[in-house]
Amino acid sequence: DGSGTMTSEVLDDYEEGTFTPALAFGGASVGIVHSVQVGTYTKIGNLVHAMVRVVTTSKGTSVGTAAITGLPFATRSTAQTYNIAPLRFNAVSFNGETYGYTVPSSTIISLGETADSGGASDLTNADCTDSFNMIMSFSYQV
Repeated sequence: DGSGTMTSEVLDDYEEGTFTPALAFGGASVGIVHSVQVGTYTKIGNLVHAMVRVVTTSKGTSVGTAAITGLPFATRSTAQTYNIAPLRFNAVSFNGETYGYTVPSSTIISLGETADSGGASDLTNADCTDSFNMIMSFSYQV
């Protein structure tokens, strides 16, 4: 019957920008040499959509879980808010499907794989070569 009381809303939280993503292993990036570090984002309210490209010429000497650091905004702190991002890799060994997932209250995307057998595991420095090349596009909440 048209008796709603909502008033007109104006979009007042919109932002576009760039950021510098980086590869890290175990939270460190000792000796990693990046040849491409491109990050763009659009933020609308509490939703951020980001596009990332990272290419290296040396993976350095850091060891541990592979991650992309430097997201433009920290992710939501709720532990149940993990966002999954599909990835395209070159110069990375894996067995199955690769993905990235956000870590609550951080500016990090951890990199992982789901093996053909169904088990999930994190990618590590041992899975990557000096010519690491990754592209991803994903959305997350802040």
